[in-house]
Amino acid sequence: MVDRVTISNQALSLLGEDDQLTDPDDDTHAARSIRSVWDVVRQDALRAGEWNFAILRAELGAEVGLTAGELHPYSYGFPLPTDFLRLVEVMYPPDLRDSYSIERGRILGHSLGPIYIRYVADTPETGRWDASFVKAFAHLLAYQIAERITGDRARKSDCWSGYRAAISSALGIDAVENPPVVTYEDDWITARVGGAWPTVPNT
Repeated sequence: MVDRVTISNQALSLLGEDDQLTDPDDDTHAARSIRSVWDVVRQDALRAGEWNFAILRAELGAEVGLTAGELHPYSYGFPLPTDFLRLVEVMYPPDLRDSYSIERGRILGHSLGPIYIRYVADTPETGRWDASFVKAFAHLLAYQIAERITGDRARKSDCWSGYRAAISSALGIDAVENPPVVTYEDDWITARVGGAWPTVPNT
C-alpha cells in the first residue's frame, strides 16, 4: 500500500532531487510546494479517466421545492454527491441516459427520479490507488512543482511528457479490467417497486 510520502518522493526523484520527505508536513521547501498543489493535482488526475478504484454508484433524489419547468428546459434538478468529480453514466431511468445537463453541482433532467448514476469520486486515500495511477500522478505532481523546486523548464517538460505516457498506459490497463457494464432495465423497474436490487455487474 503506497502512502503520500512515497508518492511525494517519487515526484521529487523525477526532478532529480536527493532530499526526500519523511512526513507530508515537513517544514521544507519541497514539502510546502507539494502540499500547495496536492489536492488540485489529485482531482485533476482523477478526472482524467474512469478509474475503477474511484468509481462509485449513487441514488439521487430531486431537489425539494422546485416547480416543474423551473429549470427550463428541464423539469428537475438532482444534487450531485459531495465527492463527485466526473460522471461515468446515468444508469436509470433509460430516458435520462442521453438527455440531461450537468450544471452548478447537479444533474438537470425531465425525470421525477430518483436517478441512479456511476461516477468518479474524489479519492484522497492513497492506499486505494492502483500502481499505474500512482505513476501518472507522481509525474503530474512533479510537473506542477518543477519550476518552483528546480527552476528548470526542460525538466518540467520532461515530467509532462512522462505524465502523458503514464496516463495513457494507466487508462489502457484500467479500461480492459472489466467487461462493459450492462444495465438491465427490467431489474431497475422491479427494484423501484419493491423487488430485489437489480443485477448489475460490479465495478
